[in-house]
Order: sequence, then structure tokens, then C-alpha cells
Amino acid sequence: MITHDIIITTYNSYRYLDNIYEFVFNNIKKYSRIIIVDDCSENKFLAILKSRLMPFKSIIFLETKANLGPSAARNLGIKFSNAEYISFHDPDDYVCKERFDIISFYIKNFKPKILFHDFTTHQLKVEFNNKYKIHSGFIYLFKSLYVTPAFTCKRVLLEEIGGYDENIRYAEDLDLYIKLKTLHNFFFINQKLVRISNKEERTQNNNHLSSNLNLM
Repeated sequence: MITHDIIITTYNSYRYLDNIYEFVFNNIKKYSRIIIVDDCSENKFLAILKSRLMPFKSIIFLETKANLGPSAARNLGIKFSNAEYISFHDPDDYVCKERFDIISFYIKNFKPKILFHDFTTHQLKVEFNNKYKIHSGFIYLFKSLYVTPAFTCKRVLLEEIGGYDENIRYAEDLDLYIKLKTLHNFFFINQKLVRISNKEERTQNNNHLSSNLNLM
């Protein structure tokens, strides 16, 4: 049986408490473990989050000792996981209910080391097409094809390259993908399985660590 953990990072994500709850409710029986890593949020937020998720006994809660950024938070989750595959989720992401089953199908049948699927900033509508590509060669720096909520990777690969660079506060995901791309091709599913925040939403949410595109 293939084990598959998902890591959710939070930081004072008050406006997305309902979304976090909905994601956990819909996925608690699908993933091997749901690991929530909080990046030193206010005590009030942590209390509300843990209270909302109290019915889900199998959730793993981890907390950083200081606000260190998403790289450190994700690395803490990676170190705790012992699953074969790891995926990631942010509180402001919205995923289709079929995503886990679609990813699991490709993992089981193709055994990719690094898997991405497509994403959208508009209304999420899943259309099954059974199309995929193998991405080799370059990574486009100014037109992102890859986002963290659409990323699944073998845990041992993340450990081998040392995880995310904790010294980088912006575009840390791109840095990780470049390191991985020098070693392996990317298996890419041509289906939009997650909706991420658009530019306007990122600007409105000051707590979103990807909001400053100029620094990225």
C-alpha cells in the first residue's frame, strides 16, 4: 500500500478557517496522515483552529518556535512524515473532491517521483481527460507552470536535497523545483484540480506569504 501524507501550513489564517475545516473533513480518510504545521500564529488563532478540528483525532499538529516562513514550516512537516509521498496544501486553496483519487491513480500506475497537476485562479471545474506529459529540460521563470498546492513528491527526494531553503522567504518553491528538475523529470497531469488565489486576492490578504510578487 502506498502511503501519502499531506502537509498544511498555517499562519494566522483566520479568514480561511472554514476552508481548512472543509478540506480536512473531505480528506481525513484519504491521506495516510494530515499534518498541520503552524508557523507561530497568535494563541487566539491556534485555539480556534484546534477547537474546530477537535473531532478529527488523527490530525498531527506541529508548531514552529518562531515565525520562520513557509520553508521552515514545510520542512518541519517533511521531517515528521514517514510516508512514501508528500503533498502540500495552503489554507486559501480550494481543491476538487476528486483530486486525491486522480493523483493516486497516476501514482499507482506510473509511479512518478515528482508529480504536478494543472491549476486555475478561476472557478474550479474538473473535466476528466486522462492526459499527461513528461516535463524535461528548462523551468520557465516568468510563467509558472508549477505551484505548491499542485505538487506531490517522493519524500526521500525532498530529504536528499535538504527540503526547502529556509533562508529564502520568497519564491522558495521555485528554488526547490529547480533543484529537483536538475535530477528528475516532472510528471504533469493536464487537469486543473486546485484553485489558487488570484493576484487581487493575494493583495487583499496581507498574511499570504506569496503576496509580494516584486520580491519574488
